[in-house]
Amino acid sequence: MTRLTIALVATCLALPAAAQDNARNVIMMIPDGTSWEQFTLTRLWLGRPLATDPILRGAVMTANHDSVITDSAAAGTAFASGHFSYTGAVGVLPGEPGLAARAPIVPGTEYRPVASVLEAARLSGRSVGTVVTATFTTATNAVYIAHTTARSAGPDIAEQGAHQGLAVFLGGGLRDFLPEGVEEGRRTDGANLVEELTADGVSFLSTRDEMLAYQGSGPIMGFFAMHAMAPEVDRAVTGPTEPSLAEMTATALSVLSQDPDGFFLMVEGSQIDWGGHQTDIATVLHDHVAFDEAVQVALDFAAADGNTLVIVAPDHNSGGMAIGNMSTYDTLPLSEDDILGPIRALDASAMYVWEDLGIEDDPTIPAVQAAVREAWGVEFTDDQAQDVLDVLNREPRDEDYDGLGEVYSRDFTHIGWVGHEHTGGEVPLFGFGPGAPAGLIAAPEIGQAVGAALGVDLAAVSDRLFAPAEEVFTGRTVTLDAANPADLVLRVEGNGQVALLPVNRNVMIVDGVEQRLEGIVVHIEATGTTYVPREAGLLLGTLTGELPAITR
Repeated sequence: MTRLTIALVATCLALPAAAQDNARNVIMMIPDGTSWEQFTLTRLWLGRPLATDPILRGAVMTANHDSVITDSAAAGTAFASGHFSYTGAVGVLPGEPGLAARAPIVPGTEYRPVASVLEAARLSGRSVGTVVTATFTTATNAVYIAHTTARSAGPDIAEQGAHQGLAVFLGGGLRDFLPEGVEEGRRTDGANLVEELTADGVSFLSTRDEMLAYQGSGPIMGFFAMHAMAPEVDRAVTGPTEPSLAEMTATALSVLSQDPDGFFLMVEGSQIDWGGHQTDIATVLHDHVAFDEAVQVALDFAAADGNTLVIVAPDHNSGGMAIGNMSTYDTLPLSEDDILGPIRALDASAMYVWEDLGIEDDPTIPAVQAAVREAWGVEFTDDQAQDVLDVLNREPRDEDYDGLGEVYSRDFTHIGWVGHEHTGGEVPLFGFGPGAPAGLIAAPEIGQAVGAALGVDLAAVSDRLFAPAEEVFTGRTVTLDAANPADLVLRVEGNGQVALLPVNRNVMIVDGVEQRLEGIVVHIEATGTTYVPREAGLLLGTLTGELPAITR
């Protein structure tokens, strides 16, 4: 299908939400850390329109509950749940007052988990999945499959996500599924989530060839790296067995679309953000090209299907990239070649130059000079090499190689940067299909639009999946067994029964018999509250009646 055909189909489908039926499928695509100028640069680089160009519909205001400049966790929580939350939050409401423009905290809801559109889609009978080039526990993925007060709670995020009934996960981060002592595993609770899920019928994939050869209907989990996957610019060298983002998206759609009830899929172009943090134009550009190719795959599917909503929206801007640089901006006009010429030499990421070409082990001026000469074909002066090393002491970030991109952009390109962190401006909004949002909207309106398109009541889903345990198990003794802090268990006793509900999992064990629940058990340490699906109360006999209806 041509881009012109896609543009025409988009014009037909992208009507106001009120004029559309619900979508059977939703594909949410997030180019993390991207804003207007990254799109402009990628378009110049490709010399053609981007897949997103025909479906531009507006912009997203990125401020969150407590900050004008957001992070991926709070922004993602808004996209996933339709609620504002605070910096670092993963699928929970705020617990303290925030910006004046935000709604006040409702007493009793502090840090309460709120359902994601992925959980709502699954509860409505649809298949669900996520695709990233970062790790399973990265913030943007986490907000769709987990609920914690801090994005750094990787082991909890992995365990919760592993028990969300995903039909598809493709990306990196295998080490968070393995116990210490097994390969590069780093779980301290002893759990081997790979073995558990394999025993439960999940197929595990580890290479591009395995993924492309897969012909089944799921569930599948493809882990192509222990940590994050390779940046696209390095993939042929450092990740030769890894698939592209477009290939992962196509595989996910092939599996998910076999469900006649529909699906929800989230796809993240994860490392555009990382390149922005590192002021590494090569990573930003090549990962954005890879993301654009994935968008084309999604739009081709949606145009052929006719009942699929595609939303493309960055969560924020990283690095404040600009086409224009004080250090090298002397006279106008500037041609495309003036802008792109210095970038064409960058066929390796700053991370690769630092870690694989010797600087990491020998952070000296000669080592910096030798590495950039070999990788990028440029000569750094002693002062420039020293500037790279000076960033090691100036920046609080973990990445030692931030200075490479900073100095190269500053002195050799027409690309400027605000710094190494996020900025607070609006970002573009793209939409295609029934229920696509439009105009200048706040970040939570993304989640609300997806919920409306799916025909689900997100508030009802939250009430059904995340009720306080004491409310669900009325008349029973409820205690939290914290003997092993890495493996909490809720204990419910009474009426001659003992029920055990492991935190972060979707099971209840009653007198030794395990029963699957429709949602996970979540404990919020900040309030001492454990939240459980209301279904657990019906199964145990402490609640009567029917579960809250979740469809509109």
